Amino acid sequence: MKRPSEEDSNDSCSRKEEKTESLVDLLSQGRWDDALQNIRSNPSSLENTPDPTPLALACRSGAPYECISALLEACPKHLRRVLDSRGTPLHEAIVCENTETSVIELLLRKDEEMEGDRSTLLQDVDGFTPLHLLIRRRFQTHILQEGTNLLQILELLVRSCPDAVIVPDRGEYEEPPLVYAIKANVYAPVLGFEDDNRVERQIYEMVDCMLRYNPAAAGRVFTGFRGQYTALHSAVFHGRCTDTIELILRAEAASLTSPNQRRAALLQNTQGEIPLHFCAMRSERPRTVAVIADAAPEGVLKKDSSGLTPLHWLWIRFVSTLLTLENGGRGTNVTIALPSRRPLPLVEISRYAEFATLEQGNFDADSQLIKRMDPSIDFLRMRHIPIEILADSDCLRRASRSVELLRRIREQHLEAIRTNSDEMKEWTREEVVTAFFWSKVISLLQSANKAAGVPFVGERNLLHIALSSKCCPSWICYMVAQMYPEEWMLKDGKGRLPLHCAAGRSWDRWDWPCPEPLGDATATKLLLYDSLRIMKWALDLTPPEVLHIVDNDSRLVLHHVINTFVTASALISRPMQDDPFDDMLLLIRNIVRLNPDALHCRDGVTMLYPFQQAATRTTAAVSHHSQHASILRSDLLSVSLAYELLRESPTILEIARGH
Repeated sequence: MKRPSEEDSNDSCSRKEEKTESLVDLLSQGRWDDALQNIRSNPSSLENTPDPTPLALACRSGAPYECISALLEACPKHLRRVLDSRGTPLHEAIVCENTETSVIELLLRKDEEMEGDRSTLLQDVDGFTPLHLLIRRRFQTHILQEGTNLLQILELLVRSCPDAVIVPDRGEYEEPPLVYAIKANVYAPVLGFEDDNRVERQIYEMVDCMLRYNPAAAGRVFTGFRGQYTALHSAVFHGRCTDTIELILRAEAASLTSPNQRRAALLQNTQGEIPLHFCAMRSERPRTVAVIADAAPEGVLKKDSSGLTPLHWLWIRFVSTLLTLENGGRGTNVTIALPSRRPLPLVEISRYAEFATLEQGNFDADSQLIKRMDPSIDFLRMRHIPIEILADSDCLRRASRSVELLRRIREQHLEAIRTNSDEMKEWTREEVVTAFFWSKVISLLQSANKAAGVPFVGERNLLHIALSSKCCPSWICYMVAQMYPEEWMLKDGKGRLPLHCAAGRSWDRWDWPCPEPLGDATATKLLLYDSLRIMKWALDLTPPEVLHIVDNDSRLVLHHVINTFVTASALISRPMQDDPFDDMLLLIRNIVRLNPDALHCRDGVTMLYPFQQAATRTTAAVSHHSQHASILRSDLLSVSLAYELLRESPTILEIARGH
């Protein structure tokens, strides 16, 4: 037998290398039949192939099912080999838009049979899983072309590994595929306005699929640039439709394991903002505001780091929109025709909001109405506070003008119902914006009432809610009072009239001047003396006889206001040059002037006369707020108030001694 020479040995090695390289060439050239024959003729040669592996190359090139199947049979471990820059073969298959759905299904089925970390959870250098890439790379094509397989592939991935929905990428915001689906419009920059409704529907379908297999993902907390957030935060921030937001809320509610478990709607970011803040900042549609507020009523009371509640932001954005209209901004003169007698949507609507409800539950029509007449604003402008909102005279003018519009809209609505009219009416942008604003105000106030758990007799009294809720800014309280003046004489379940509520409304640190702003300087000025402002005009608008009426605790308005003012003064932590003490004393003088007999009436809770109540309340207030070192100003108010009350009726001192 002839002994092989060294030259023959080298030729043999060269032929083997050529054979291995030829498989790569065949795959690169898309010669699938030849590649399949090559694989089957020598499957063992695939074991130690360098990167990219033939499987990765085949997936990248869109190889057919038979070719991928043969490669998997020959070397299944290649399925989980990760190239930093490109990921696994599953990543490659997802990126290739020519990949058949059956190939993805094959890769996933093989992956499920193997032990260790799933391919669906493995990440490339950017932290992208196959699910991340599916949305990033294919969503735009999915919208522009009919018959794509994005949704089928997405369901295959999620069904195979539900945990893939919540794997964060390695970007600044650490976003999981669920958030990618929520903000998918970002990955479709060439789409126009005419594609918006289709985009929203497809986003809904993707989110629905993900939450169907992993409902707990709706309440999952992620950590991003501005702190913690959830899918709900992302959905509101990116302006998703109400249906998608309801979907997230339902999934979260279904996955809660304890009634005390923290809800997504109440999670605050580093700026103290919750989803309801985002809704108000962005001027989102009324239905979105209503469903989130109803899911977590306590959110209406939440303050951000500047002390602003969702209702404050609602007023800020409303004024900002009115400023745009007043200055002749784009679209100022746009009108839209709506029927005078509008059928109400199939949800419960408050009697306070019926006349201002313009959304009908028709996805296309409602979307067109909102985008044309009152579109939401982007994240660059949503935290802007116009300085014009600080001018009381301007705010009074805008609030009064808005009340006039709302009254007219209400009358037209009632007239259309009485006459059974189907006449079409042209609505201006100002009318639509004002109606939407009012609908959102009603939703938030009624949720605030739920959060407070205050019972009411008969129909809910909106004026009580507004005046008792610390979350409600003064100008919204003013509008409620002007819209429903008849409610000044209605009592709540505790026998209180609205003026009792205003007098008992507690203050907090934002009501007082501060040498250094506690948050945004404009926000600090907006909140300054707001509770005092409410009490001032509430007293002006209320019939004088209310000052003679006691609540169920046998307390007059004077008793409530003394308690509130002296307690509030204990919040002062340092001396101030510009404090409201003189205004507070003047307001109490006005109450006494309108009802002098109140000086001789004991407080039903403490059994003290007003001057005694003023003198003794300080001790309790200071004890309650013991963290404040300085109590000099609160002492001054207490002494001054007691002196003022005694001066109004010196004989009360003898009466008090006699008892």
